Amino acid sequence: MCVLSTDMFAAEHTGGVLWHVLSRLAPHVTYEHYTLLHLLIRKAAHLTEYAILACLLLRAFRAGAAVTWRWAILSLLLVAVSAVLDEYHQAFTQHRTSSVSDSMLDIAGGLIALTLRWHRWRRMATAHPRPPLAVAVVDDNPADVYVIAQVLHAHGMPYLLQVLESRQRVLHFFARFATQDAIGRPDLLLLDFTFPGVDPRALLQWITTLPGCRRLRIVVMAGADDPAVEEKARALGADAVVQKPVSLQQFMATGDLIKALVFGNRQA
Repeated sequence: MCVLSTDMFAAEHTGGVLWHVLSRLAPHVTYEHYTLLHLLIRKAAHLTEYAILACLLLRAFRAGAAVTWRWAILSLLLVAVSAVLDEYHQAFTQHRTSSVSDSMLDIAGGLIALTLRWHRWRRMATAHPRPPLAVAVVDDNPADVYVIAQVLHAHGMPYLLQVLESRQRVLHFFARFATQDAIGRPDLLLLDFTFPGVDPRALLQWITTLPGCRRLRIVVMAGADDPAVEEKARALGADAVVQKPVSLQQFMATGDLIKALVFGNRQA
């Protein structure tokens, strides 16, 4: 895009190339038709390059997650900034001029691409609805539960959250899965390894022996990055051990891990 806004792609240069091609393909084309066609091609290039930019930005921001309006708006804002800076740069070139209308055309290209992408995603979501992810959370900290809900929401995963904030609720909830045909089984267990009132190691070992929890995916949440905790948790049957997310990078990585464990397992 930086190259396209230089003098190399000024109208007098692209016009010569187009005239050479048209004179061979359609020798009888009039100058008026050539001028109109040249204008349309250049404006179509504005729409196309910024539509591609918008799609690439959206793909980069969502990082494999579902399309959300936040990522779409952020992509459009960056498209607008890029369009304005592009026209500003052209004001300092010898054979190019800056134009507000071209900036608006660039933004329109990005908006059209994002709108089409959004509608396509909505159609796919409607045609193939994903069943809600049943998540059991063993954690007595409301702030941690809120973060977990935000992780699931940010990744566009429909979910049903069962919060088990006391020892009694934990034991009562999992006692139901002593048989293979028990209903209401969760897809995923998020276990706070510092949960008070119960030995998390004994709890984890008990849960993994329940017939109704054989397909349960278990993620242990640790307060710090401790290799010893991870080794013990995996030895007891945990599928993964993560540090409670405190940064955006950890926030999104936790969601990616959940999708890989649960939905990847379903697809297999």
